[in-house]
Amino acid sequence: MAKIVLSIKPQYTNLILSGEKTVELRRVVSSSLQIGSEIIIYSTSPVKHIVAIAKVKKIEHHRLDNLWKKVGKLSGITADFFYQYFSGLEAGFGLVLEEVKILEEPLALSSLRESIGFTPPQSFSYAAPELQDYLAQAEYA
Repeated sequence: MAKIVLSIKPQYTNLILSGEKTVELRRVVSSSLQIGSEIIIYSTSPVKHIVAIAKVKKIEHHRLDNLWKKVGKLSGITADFFYQYFSGLEAGFGLVLEEVKILEEPLALSSLRESIGFTPPQSFSYAAPELQDYLAQAEYA
């Protein structure tokens, strides 16, 4: 099953970690992403750390009005920002997250780069086996 690294802005990773945000919106998703897939959450600049792992409980793929009605309130953004983010598209994806496991010690980009050659994705990437091994040894809060 796919393990995917998602780059997410810090204000949204904080909402995921606090439990206020349970849906991650995406314009596109990998065709290998499925229910039960693990999402590795990389908090972008200025944080630059892997902060948590979550599982995909459900994948919502709908026309924008329906997507907003179903998951908008769980996404941590306003309706205006939602429609701005999906501008030019007719439909979008909402990844419903569950089982969010927060790393006791977030993994810094600098040390990940040095130890396993990790490069954060623009949007998403598949987790390399070295990163998966690294995370299997990490401790979670």
